[in-house]
Amino acid sequence: MLIAILATLGGGGVFAADSPVLQQAIKDYNARNYKVALEKLQTLPRAGAGSDKAHYYMALCYQASNQISAATTEYNAVYQSSRDTTLRYNAAVALQGLSKWGQHRSYAGNGNNFARAGSSGTVVRSSGGG
Repeated sequence: MLIAILATLGGGGVFAADSPVLQQAIKDYNARNYKVALEKLQTLPRAGAGSDKAHYYMALCYQASNQISAATTEYNAVYQSSRDTTLRYNAAVALQGLSKWGQHRSYAGNGNNFARAGSSGTVVRSSGGG
């Protein structure tokens, strides 16, 4: 009874770690329905017990959808505020991976020689010195 009263006094909505919405969102994520999962996760409260799990799955969905900035924000929220050591560890590993990926995603090559074409439309190639 006391738990029910405290839950209703929590303000900003009650977040149950095993809420049906969260569980369905996790199923959607596992089925690779990232957009649907995100829509469900975004309806959940941003604070309270279990919200770190919602943030973590939001990060996974964003990462799978190639929204790296949003994924980084969500992983940081989990890493900084979660009391679940497994979630914190997983968020830290994901942040490291995103950081490494970010360092290598920009093109630092010499350009594409095939992108330069002569006036007749033929490809101009450098001879390579021989």
